[in-house]
Amino acid sequence: MEGAIRTKYQNLSAKQVKKGRLGGDPIFIPASKFQKNGVNSFFAALCKSYNGVITKGIDFDHETMSGPVFIRGFQGIKNHELIRNLIRLERDFYFVDSGYFGNDKLPSKKWHRVTRNDFQDCKIIDRDSIRRRILNLRPKKWRESGDNILICPPSSKSMSFFFGKKMNDSDVDRWIDGVSREVKALSDRPIFIRKKPRSRFDRVFKNPIVNDFLNVHALITYNSIAATEAIYNGIPSITLQSNAASAMSKNLISDINSLAYPDREAWLNHLSYCQFTEEEAANGLAKEILEGGVG
Repeated sequence: MEGAIRTKYQNLSAKQVKKGRLGGDPIFIPASKFQKNGVNSFFAALCKSYNGVITKGIDFDHETMSGPVFIRGFQGIKNHELIRNLIRLERDFYFVDSGYFGNDKLPSKKWHRVTRNDFQDCKIIDRDSIRRRILNLRPKKWRESGDNILICPPSSKSMSFFFGKKMNDSDVDRWIDGVSREVKALSDRPIFIRKKPRSRFDRVFKNPIVNDFLNVHALITYNSIAATEAIYNGIPSITLQSNAASAMSKNLISDINSLAYPDREAWLNHLSYCQFTEEEAANGLAKEILEGGVG
């Protein structure tokens, strides 16, 4: 055991860790690139509020570390293996990633989602509208016209987890080809492809996804948050893997000509309680909401 990772929220020595600090404590495993980019400050703040310990995925031990596990993102095959083992052993885990709303037009992410025992918040819980109003979430009117079909494929790292093996860009292209063939058998609408830009600057400022929503009849994706963005902007969607947009979407390509246009108020109320700022993580509000004390 190499010891905990130091951040502005945690300053434990390896000696303190070895004295039994890790028994049932919450374990926080950062993205695999933390050594290059540093530990995400939201993740570190959440760790502090839970009185947890940030440590490397490679150092995680199921037998000696019995507390809940917080994982930042899908990055790294080792994290994939760790998540699969947590699911197999029915261990509680929390998946931390980009928030659903509120990060557009910002130079860095302000909102971060935290999901218990899943990767996105798929089941709608009855919530009040307080946080939705704070976020000023006002969905656009459903578009029941449009000429094009927009396909947003999963990333290779997401595919690697859900398909259970290492995937690359060629695998993503094969997925796109398969979905496109199914769509063409059902519709003569033009098909456009949007792969997730690798750079956040490109995604947010240079080529935001809303630019591709013009004249779109429907969006098809696997599990991308692109579906959440589309539905918020009034674009009906088809999601092929369970995700936060599933309850607002159709889930089969064969539904391309019979799309869903549900009421989104309860959905937005719920998702507004599933994402948090660093300040909310540091002051304990995120933990209180996650453990059922608010909302």
